[in-house]
Amino acid sequence: GESKLTSGAFGASTNLAEINFGGKTSIGSGMFAYSESAPNTALKSLSFPAGSTFSAGIFHSCNALKELVFEGNVDLTAGGSIYNVPSLEKIEFKGESKLANGTLSNSVKLKTLIFGGKTDIGANVFIDAGSQQSSGMDSIVVPAGSTIGEKAFMDCDSLISVIIGNSVLGIGSRAFEHCISLTSVVIG
Repeated sequence: GESKLTSGAFGASTNLAEINFGGKTSIGSGMFAYSESAPNTALKSLSFPAGSTFSAGIFHSCNALKELVFEGNVDLTAGGSIYNVPSLEKIEFKGESKLANGTLSNSVKLKTLIFGGKTDIGANVFIDAGSQQSSGMDSIVVPAGSTIGEKAFMDCDSLISVIIGNSVLGIGSRAFEHCISLTSVVIG
């Protein structure tokens, strides 16, 4: 059923390999946060039911985490939600989503980013990645009605193609700056 997990509930559980949520869940700040000297090395995949809510810094130093799935609408504007998750390869947002400044910081292996509905992509989503943003993510599809913040995909140097849906409400300045492999942009 529904659950509420408070701040740091699974912090320092470095061998935690699996957790299943039976219904919408309230995730407290730092719930899966680990110190960089003692990261989690077992948890590889998490799926969150529709209606779940999220606080700040929930996945810090989950070094084995490869996949995140958000089944419904999701708001990750609490800040640094998916910060420093170095093995993360795939994120799927099945509903509408909101991503804040720095949401995907240091996601240097991210290859697949799927948006299922309208998305507010905040400024500097990949902040701190700098020249290390060679993630392998070569394409992105931004759904209709979305917004793309300032410097949102800056330094994503493996990005080749971008498809932006009809009625995108805005593209911030320098959103695709230093995307040196970008060869195709389709708007509409």
